[in-house]
Amino acid sequence: MENENGKEEAVSSGQPAAVTDLVVHLQDESAALVHTSLHVAGMCCQKEVPLVEKLLKPLPGVHEVNINVMAQLVLVDHDDQTAARQLVSTLNAAQLGAMLSTEYRRLQQEPRGFWNSLPSWHIILAGLLWLVSMLSLIPGPAWMEHFKWVALIVIAVDIPPILRRAFLAASHGLLDINLLMALAVAGAVGLGEYFEGAAVVFLFSLSEWLEHEVTRRARDSLSEILSLRPEDAYLLSKEERVPVEEVAVGDMVGIKVGEKIPVDGIVQSGASSVDEASLTGESRPVEKRVGATVSAGTINLSSYLEVECTARVGDSAVGRLVRLLEQAQGSRSPTEKQVEEFGKVYTPVVVFAATLAATIPFAFGTEVGKEWLYRACVLLVVACPCALIISTPITYMCALSRAAKTGILVKGGCHLETLGRLRVIGMDKTGTLTQGNFRLVELLPVTPATPAVAAGAQPAVATLTQKQMLRLLLSVEALSSHPMAAALCAAARAKGVTPAEDVCDFEVLSQGGVAATIDGRRVRVGSSRVARELGWTASGYAELKGSAEGAPAGETVVEMLARWEAGGGTAGWIGVDSEPVAVLHVADAVRPEAKEAVAELTRLQVSTVMLTGDNKGAAEAVRAQLGLPMARAELLPQDKLTELAKLKEDSRAQKGTVGMIGDGINDGPALAAADVGIAMGAAGTAVAMETADVALMDSDLRKVAEAVSIGKSCRSKITQNMTLAFIIKFVTLALTLTGFGSLWLAISADIGAMLLVVLNGMTLLPKSASSSDNQICVADYYNEDDEEEGDLSLAIEKTQPGDSTDLVIEMVENQDPDRAV
Repeated sequence: MENENGKEEAVSSGQPAAVTDLVVHLQDESAALVHTSLHVAGMCCQKEVPLVEKLLKPLPGVHEVNINVMAQLVLVDHDDQTAARQLVSTLNAAQLGAMLSTEYRRLQQEPRGFWNSLPSWHIILAGLLWLVSMLSLIPGPAWMEHFKWVALIVIAVDIPPILRRAFLAASHGLLDINLLMALAVAGAVGLGEYFEGAAVVFLFSLSEWLEHEVTRRARDSLSEILSLRPEDAYLLSKEERVPVEEVAVGDMVGIKVGEKIPVDGIVQSGASSVDEASLTGESRPVEKRVGATVSAGTINLSSYLEVECTARVGDSAVGRLVRLLEQAQGSRSPTEKQVEEFGKVYTPVVVFAATLAATIPFAFGTEVGKEWLYRACVLLVVACPCALIISTPITYMCALSRAAKTGILVKGGCHLETLGRLRVIGMDKTGTLTQGNFRLVELLPVTPATPAVAAGAQPAVATLTQKQMLRLLLSVEALSSHPMAAALCAAARAKGVTPAEDVCDFEVLSQGGVAATIDGRRVRVGSSRVARELGWTASGYAELKGSAEGAPAGETVVEMLARWEAGGGTAGWIGVDSEPVAVLHVADAVRPEAKEAVAELTRLQVSTVMLTGDNKGAAEAVRAQLGLPMARAELLPQDKLTELAKLKEDSRAQKGTVGMIGDGINDGPALAAADVGIAMGAAGTAVAMETADVALMDSDLRKVAEAVSIGKSCRSKITQNMTLAFIIKFVTLALTLTGFGSLWLAISADIGAMLLVVLNGMTLLPKSASSSDNQICVADYYNEDDEEEGDLSLAIEKTQPGDSTDLVIEMVENQDPDRAV
């Protein structure tokens, strides 16, 4: 199978092959699909979309074509009946200027020359000649009227590209703006309005160039994100630089100071500070030592590192980010589709009206006919809905770019709309509102206080020692993926405890907990809900063997657990067979930014509701600490779905939507059930990044409010743009039909409306920050352990917050040439 570089690559049966560049091998029921990303420079407006679809969809093996005009991006899912290069050649046969996205990004890395920033030669020449033709409008000698013939030269110079695209569209049965412009110019020439015909040709060509230039910033902003993935890596086994696709899992790579880390991996040698802003939006460098994980696309700041690769480039966090960002650009929101459908109806209707205006009036005389023929030419220009159609995608692109720069991945415009209408958001507690860094505070044995035991009989299960309780905990929790399990296992291992060898029949309890058979006895570790169902909280199990620190005299087990929970802790029980043997107290701190995040969401008129499976006491303590208006505790996964369904019903009455945020590990069903699911810390969780509608690349809760704010701003800008475009079109149409319109007015209104909606949408782009606000002195993060290698000091200036692609790195003192940047 051919990839984007034209190389043959085999796909193993039943498993997707490794990602090479941006060609993602997917497994279909019938065949292995290839995901090819194309940059199409000749796709400047929505008018080219039907043409691109008509060219690509009939090709054998093409399953789906997604197009984003603003990004000039075409995503094609196809099998090996059609190669990636064939897609490019098909589009280029129609002179659409297509190339593979990987090739385009390499070209973008080259400096942009002065001549590349100017319009095409024919536009410049046409503009100069058009100015000359304006001399015919100046009162003076009769010979100056002859300058009007220069306008015909303007038309001859500038109209060939328009005619070529018009013919191509007409040959495929499409009515596009190029055909409308060509007809309007032909009508103007036929009426002897050479100067106005030249104005239409020149201003239309100029408007296309202006549209391309003013939207280039939005495309380039996203291109910076898409170019995060490194192109090569220094492979230690070969002692040379190789394409990053050749680095396999287990290979060792060397990363010098200032270089991008090429792959996800684990540090095996060295210690350094790493700038992860490109991936997470976090501006401060993160210390990395031996054993720490690093991500592809981040920047090594202060010392040489050797890293063992743990994921191929396509499976890395930045690889998934690039792929999902491209898919987000290719997806279209309901509003965008509705606008496009309106354009499909609006244009033929106006063209039909122009046809009637150009023909019927001649029945009332030649002069009347000529007058209405001119109006018909104006109507053909008015029929172009470019400003209206571009108003939505340009806003989405700018909003997606701003979100991505902040470390927020929004998977398409539809989810931006949903965020903009958000009224209620459900929040998981563990790992979302709290840090998820549990610690075992207390582990105490209990024994039943039945009459038989009180009389001296032996209980069914003897009182356990501390190490025996920890052994049971470690043996069961080592098989669990719950965030709390890691803390319990770490506490046991810290005491030198090892798990039992005979552990089997592990299961996750639906009431909240886990169970396994250890040495032939059934051991359960569960929540208070499990204890209540088994009768462990009854008065017969109220005596505590041992005393908790700070416990009041005579406090029962049940009272002690209630006190733990009221303090925000999580209480659990350990039971052997059918009897409890111990209770435990696990603590988890609230995220320091959580209160600020909740306050900001409230300011944005979004209600917050905690939905947790933890006990009521712990939930109430966190709710009070953060000022949450509502908390629902002791919820099973199906209970969360029920609560979300109630919230959605209430929210729809207010024409709003409901969101759910979780850590992406145990909240999958709830994230899927919400109108928009938001996963935290997705940079390290492949499942969360793939399944959530919105993914926060780190665990900063404040970014939830930022995502909602971007969504609301996006909806507001779209409303403004559509209103503006409608008003301008309506006024121009009314003036034309009443005889006050002109070709000048029509083309100027079209250009003006297009520029206004584009510039208004671009206000969503990330704001540049002053360099003084973004200075990082790497010496502040320099590791003392590296002092033997020399005093390395770097000055790094960021041109934008979170933008690691524009780093300026200076060596302050001479260093080892191998480590120099």
